[in-house]
Amino acid sequence: MKDIKTEELWLLVADIMGFTTLSQTVPGDELSKLVGKWICACKDAIEEREGVINNYLGDGFLAYWPKADIPPEKVRETLEVLRTLQRGTGDFSFRIVMHHGRITVDNAVSEGENSLIGPDVNYVFRMEKVAAELKESCLLSAPAAALLYPAGVCRSVGRHSLRGFEGDFEFFAPPDLPPA
Repeated sequence: MKDIKTEELWLLVADIMGFTTLSQTVPGDELSKLVGKWICACKDAIEEREGVINNYLGDGFLAYWPKADIPPEKVRETLEVLRTLQRGTGDFSFRIVMHHGRITVDNAVSEGENSLIGPDVNYVFRMEKVAAELKESCLLSAPAAALLYPAGVCRSVGRHSLRGFEGDFEFFAPPDLPPA
């Protein structure tokens, strides 16, 4: 049964930084184990808080929260767990970007597998490029920052253009985590 819905949902992209270099310096079987261990830890953090990894990207993934009414606190908790993982991965570094926007979810690909469609999906992937350019390990869109944290808590990293989108958009870095 085909089910299509358009809702305001959370999107998260995580991406291993410097993966091309890493793939040239670490043997394939060892790299596969490292990446697999990282993805499993991220997957657990996301799924324990009602999110799902929708698409594996080789050196990263796209996750989303399929319920529009998910409390922002749960999403923030996920983000904080992933940021704690960023501290602990001595083998490589990874970047996180998060956005809250209007997404069409279509299960037409196959039953139980959802296709995420819409400009906001493209937006979150373009955000990842901005995060890389700014050397930010975690970047939030303005809508995500406003829903996840009280006003003034996040640090603005300025307004930036996104390829394929008109205008400039303000992005934010979340507050620092407490010391481990």
